[in-house]
Parts: sequence; C-alpha cells; structure tokens
Amino acid sequence: MPASRLTLALLAVALCGPAQAGITYSGVQDIAIPADFDGIYLDFTDPSDATQFTTSTTASAGWDINFFFGGAAIGTSDTFLPVTDAAATNADVVNVGPQFSQSIDGTGNYPSGFSGSTGHMTAVGGSFTSGVEGYIGFRLNPSSENYNGWMRVTLKDDGTTGIIHDWAWDSMGGSILVGLIPEPGAAGVAGFLLLTCALFQRRRRAASRPGPVVSFDSP
Repeated sequence: MPASRLTLALLAVALCGPAQAGITYSGVQDIAIPADFDGIYLDFTDPSDATQFTTSTTASAGWDINFFFGGAAIGTSDTFLPVTDAAATNADVVNVGPQFSQSIDGTGNYPSGFSGSTGHMTAVGGSFTSGVEGYIGFRLNPSSENYNGWMRVTLKDDGTTGIIHDWAWDSMGGSILVGLIPEPGAAGVAGFLLLTCALFQRRRRAASRPGPVVSFDSP
C-alpha cells in the first residue's frame, strides 16, 4: 500500500476511537403518540441493541415507557427511569436538551420505580414545549445493566399526535452526550478515504498524460 494511503487509513482508525464503541442507536423511528388514554407503549427487548423494540397500544409484560394524550402524560416502569425534577415517584420528567448540552451519567434525580409525569408541559415549571423537540434522559434496566441514554421526542398537549423520534444509550455503562449517535466505524471511514485517494490519484495520472497532437497544415 502506498505511504499516502496507509497514512489515511491509520488516521481514520485513530479518529474513530473507542469513545463511542458502546453507543447503540435506534435510527430515526418517528413513532406516533396517540392523543388518547392508551397512547403507545415501548418495550426495549435487547439492552445491547437499541433497534430491538416492540410497540403496543396496551400494556404488556416488560414495557418500559408509555406516552399518552399526545405526550402530555408519561408513564415509566422500574426498568426505565427518566431524569426528573425531584428524586420522587410521580415527579415531572425534565427536558435534558438541547442536543449536546449535557451528558447523561446517572447523576441527578430519578424515580426509584414505576412513576408518572403530567406536569412536564405545564405553563409553570414544565420544561417541555408543545410541538417543540426535546430530550428525555434515562437509565435503562437500573437493577442490572444500568445504561445511560437519551430519547428525542416532540410532545403535544393540544389534543394532537406527538412523536417519538429516536433514542440511544451506552451499552458499556458509560455516560452519553444528549443527542449523540455513533460515528461511522473505522473500517468504513478508512475505506471511504482510500477510495477518495484512489480516485484522486487516477485523475492526476489522467491529467498528466499528453493529449493527442493536433496540427493544422497550411494549404
């Protein structure tokens, strides 16, 4: 491998270090939150993979979080502890956004088990604004894995449908920056850089080749 290509490959590996190795991301899901009493239940079925989940409009064994009335009300189980404004049952869920504003690391206020929140969108004290994206910080499976994560949502309190956009957590138990998603893997970045380098060198070689000589003879 030419030295220039090797340098680019090593640089790509260095840039994609282990800092994000444990982050698992759902991808954009945009799950609707019905504006009714049942709402939507989410159950994260594999703590090592944020893309593995089920949804239901009725409670089932293992559910983690339940949004209803468009997101104006939130129920959480003992396997999903959201960041709240007090360390108490039925304390209000806090908007931990905007993106990249802080890390979720297990410190702060959380309920100790099953809980509910209805004041997170009130005019006085509520930190979510109806129709505006916000972030829920959480601890997943606190009695076992205890993974720190975030969830991006647009909640509504006007009788219309809210949205659960996406979520992520650190499956190695570390902290996670709000809104952070994994970067492309080192191998993928290195491959892209090598391809770019190869195309650039090919164009250079093509440009350096002499073109056909065209002569114009006088009649």
